[in-house]
Order: sequence, then C-alpha cells, then structure tokens
Amino acid sequence: MKFSKLQVVIALLGALFFYTSGFSASRLSSNAQVSLITISPGQDLYSAFGHSTIWIYDPQNQIDRVYNYGTFDFEQPGFYLNFVKGHLDYTLSVYSFEIQYLSAQQEGRGLDQQLLGLDSNQKQALFDFLEWNALPQNAHYKYDFYLDNCSSRIRDIFQKNCGENLHYDPSITTPYSFREWMNIFLLPYPWSSLGMNIGLGAPSDKKTDYLTQMYLPLNLKLGVASATNSGKPLVNQEKEILYPFENDVKVNNPVLSVTMVIFAMAMLLIFSKGRFAYFSIAFDSLLFIIVTVLGFVLALLWIATDHWVCAGNTDLLWANPFCVFYFLLVTKYKNSKITFYLCLSLVILSAFYYTIGYLLPEKPLFLMMPFVLALQVRVVFRLYRNYFKNNPA
Repeated sequence: MKFSKLQVVIALLGALFFYTSGFSASRLSSNAQVSLITISPGQDLYSAFGHSTIWIYDPQNQIDRVYNYGTFDFEQPGFYLNFVKGHLDYTLSVYSFEIQYLSAQQEGRGLDQQLLGLDSNQKQALFDFLEWNALPQNAHYKYDFYLDNCSSRIRDIFQKNCGENLHYDPSITTPYSFREWMNIFLLPYPWSSLGMNIGLGAPSDKKTDYLTQMYLPLNLKLGVASATNSGKPLVNQEKEILYPFENDVKVNNPVLSVTMVIFAMAMLLIFSKGRFAYFSIAFDSLLFIIVTVLGFVLALLWIATDHWVCAGNTDLLWANPFCVFYFLLVTKYKNSKITFYLCLSLVILSAFYYTIGYLLPEKPLFLMMPFVLALQVRVVFRLYRNYFKNNPA
C-alpha cells in the first residue's frame, strides 16, 4: 500500500509545502471540505492493494492539504535491515492535491473522492489532529501491513476525532481472513503471492471483521460509504476524479504448472534406471538446497523478527532447517543408519503437511503439493536404493 515510485520526491515536496504554509492549525471556515481519497491499485506489486489519503480543502482560508500515511524513505539508516526485522518506520507526509493528482495520473491509477458529511466541530478536530500528527516529532509510526497502515490509520482517526456519532456498519463483515483478502489483490502476481503465502503463518488466517478488513483501502472506502454520522450517511457525495488506465491484465498462475513439471521430473528419474546419475544428483541437491534455505528463512522470520504474522508457520513441517540432513543422502554418509533415520523422520514430518495440516488454522498450499511430493519421492527413492538395494543412483 505504498503510495508510488515517487514517494521520496513527494515527501520532499510535501515537506516544502508544509513548512512554507506553516504548520500551526488554522480555524477552518464553514466551507471546508473533508474527503477520503481512494487510489486504485496500480500495475506494480507495491501498489497492488491501492492506497488511502485524507484531503482537507478550504478555499476560503486557502487550505489544500492531502495527508498520506504511506510514505517511507529508502535512504533512512538501516532501511533494509529494519524491513527484514519488522521495524519499518512510515511517515505522515503532507502536500497539495495537485501533487496527489499528478502522481496518480502518471501511474495510470484512479482517484475516488468521498466527501464526508461532518459538522464544523468534527472537521476542526480532525484538522487539528492531522496538523499535530504531521509535525516532525509526531509524523513517524511503526508500520504493520495488517494492523497499522495507511488505511487502518485513517479508519481509526475518523473514529477518534469524529466521536461517538460516527458508526461503522457491522453488516459489511465478510468471512475472509487477512490472508484471503490479501490473495484477492495478489492474483496478478502469482510468484509474489506464493512467496508471501509461504512466509506468512497462522496469525494471517484469523478471520477479519467489519473493522479489521479495512486494512485494505477499497474496504475502507466501503466502510466509509456504509457508515453513519449522527444517524445520517457519513458520505455526502462520491465521485471519481480520475479514471484509471484500462490495463489488459491477464490473471494466470504458472506456479502449479512449474511444480507439476518438477514432480514429473522426479518421477521420470526413478524410471531412468541410473542412466542420468549425475543429473539425478544435481536435481536432488537443488531440491535439498531450496528446502533447507527456505527452512532457515521461515524459522528466522518466526523467531528472530517482529513479523508477528510469520509465527506458527505450518510450512516448516516440510521446509525446515533440519532438511540440511537430506544432503547426507548424496555424500559418503548416505549408507549410515543415522542418515537413514534422520531423513526418514523428516519425510514423515513433511507428510504431515498434507494430513494434519488441514486441521490447523494455516492450511497447506495446494500449489506447492507437487513440489513437496517431488521432494518426498526423491528422498524415499534414495533411502530405498541406499538401504535396501544398496545400489545408489
């Protein structure tokens, strides 16, 4: 839900605009307008989920400010390390609507405006809070994709500053989990979707409600559209300011085809009768490398970072750091009894992935089933050849 490729430039322009305008909150006139702006998803992965901002426009007092909670800086010290560790700082930036419009236009993304029916006190309270929040000492916050992002922040800010008269409609609740909502928007990005789904653990499978599903901008838009303020609809007017470019996006998923090919190769090597011994070793070694590296990554995401959604990952049943023992099957220790029992236990553990795994909150990934089966087939085959035929491939 990052804003655009031009975030750093926008942040600088916004800072210049903010400082030159003065950041002491002014009194809004009776003509002031408060709008929720929803930016449609873009073509790149970082923009796949859309974006949300707040626009306050008061022509009488020459106030034109867009508040964007989705700004970050690649140049901040330790950015990539902090990102991996889950310590990513985001910033509230402020700029004019013209900057918002030009940025969306350049990326071919749409802009939808919902003009909110707030009374004068609510508008002023919201404006005062945003101006305070935009001060350099207050503008940073710790980003959380599901719980604290550019969309969920706005949801809470509306509720906090508009008071008890604002009510979101519980009837818009859907049965989807955090992960299921995410996957809807990741359909055009199958490989990224695969990586994110493997990396996420059981917490991402918690069902959302009418509030938590608003972590996505389009759901926030729906929540605001159905909300009431003092018994009246919160939205006075809705209009599409900028239409998105029409993109012929073909949603296809090659992941299953690739994993099926890997499984087919694993089976063909079994019937090759040792004619491709070197290729067989290379193929198996590559499988072992993939699952071992993946196992270390998943374990570290769980125990060594603050990414709470990576905890309780059932993919560790088939891809865990102990898969390094599979390499013993292609070394001089391949006939050892210790190797036999270590590798057999790992195969049994991975078999649980598609059995007891369906009883757990995080369900096994169907797309990965052929790959996991290929791994199991190759390990079992080597165990059989090494310990029963004593004629390794």
